[in-house]
Amino acid sequence: MAIDQPILVLLMGLFIFILGIAAYITLPLEAVPEIEVPYAMVVTSYRGAAPAEIESEIIKPIEEKLIELKDLEIVRTFALQGMAFCWVQFLPDSDTERSIDDLRKKISEAEKEFPDEAEAPVVRELDFSELPILILNLFGDFDTFELTRYAERLEDELERIPGINDVNIFGSIEREIKVLVDPDNLEAIGIPVTHILG
Repeated sequence: MAIDQPILVLLMGLFIFILGIAAYITLPLEAVPEIEVPYAMVVTSYRGAAPAEIESEIIKPIEEKLIELKDLEIVRTFALQGMAFCWVQFLPDSDTERSIDDLRKKISEAEKEFPDEAEAPVVRELDFSELPILILNLFGDFDTFELTRYAERLEDELERIPGINDVNIFGSIEREIKVLVDPDNLEAIGIPVTHILG
């Protein structure tokens, strides 16, 4: 039949081609389409704390409260240097907004058991546009402060690349200097303590 009526076949092919072009032009295209997914992330910063301390002081209270939630399917927790991460997956048929609200309430209850030095936990609904596309781990035969300096240099270099939206460093340590003052020695050489404080 196609051989007997070549003009009809040609017209049908042309019609399908035009439909394809029209669909390509009119369909919305997004690099990261907005998809509602039942996931959330809880991030808590506790500067200077070791992973073992993060585990006992931050993650344990969170896990004890999250057990009380009904819509949870999976909970994964990670303890890093100075940071606690909690990945929460809700049941597929759950109401995401209500589940996130319930999660915030439980995290707020768990926060009462945190050390005073710990920062307030941040609860965020998963947004695919904010997910990191690359996670780099720096390690080597260096102390933590030197690794932090390398990480800061790498952060500066990555932020200069066109198209990079954001670069974050996790687990870094800020150097602190403790100064012990002997008031008697200062008085002997005639330097007031206020000059040291200033």
